[in-house]
Amino acid sequence: MFAEVNGVSLHYQVSGPTPPLVVLVHEMGGTLGSWDEVVPLLPDTVGILRYDLRGFGLSEKPATGWSLDDLVGDLAGLLDHIGADAPVTLVGGAVGGGVALAFAAAHPARCRQVIGLAPATGVPPQGRPGVRALADSLEADGVRHFVMTDTAPDAYPEVLRTRPERFARFLGLQLSSVPQGYAHTMRMLAAADFDSLAPRILCPVHLVAGRHDKRRTPEVVGGYAARLTHATTETVESGHFMAVQTPEIVAGLIRSRL
Repeated sequence: MFAEVNGVSLHYQVSGPTPPLVVLVHEMGGTLGSWDEVVPLLPDTVGILRYDLRGFGLSEKPATGWSLDDLVGDLAGLLDHIGADAPVTLVGGAVGGGVALAFAAAHPARCRQVIGLAPATGVPPQGRPGVRALADSLEADGVRHFVMTDTAPDAYPEVLRTRPERFARFLGLQLSSVPQGYAHTMRMLAAADFDSLAPRILCPVHLVAGRHDKRRTPEVVGGYAARLTHATTETVESGHFMAVQTPEIVAGLIRSRL
């Protein structure tokens, strides 16, 4: 299904009774298909909304880029579109986790809880020029080199590649991304101020780190959790792309908090 919200066209799927509603927000380079092996493991007593972030999948890809506020507005508009008035459970992976946290800060009355899987929580000031330069190179040269030499080794190491079909799904999703989607999202992360959001996130938050994640280590995840009012943390046997790598673990985490 498609919805015209917040000035863009978003591709989404919704199923089950609502409320309660669980919203699944995918990682950079992913799509709503990132949750394909998670959804069947969730109880049929809850509604599930998943969608392609702007810039990815079948959602619109604005040429001018976007901000974190734009992504929060997209989700708010999509919830309005489907008539979701009750507070929701937000589950986000990587960049999707960052979107979930930002949404909780902006719309506290609409959030029951957030489960962040290796959530993106900003780029340190000293790292921002490098991230912007990487965005420029992706836009010019495409995503293949970056995915194969950086993303895959760091976020999906050999120890987690025990299911070839899952690794193939990860590569397929990442390599199918348009370079501009990657580039604009990186620029968005370099500009976002997640530190200022932390005091405004008042709902319960559970942040999950992957033991084999070189990008968002347990120390990094725990450091952000310490800034939140009601946060718990957990480290699991996974990596950066938990929904694709270890869907059983992710589904178990969600089920235990419904």
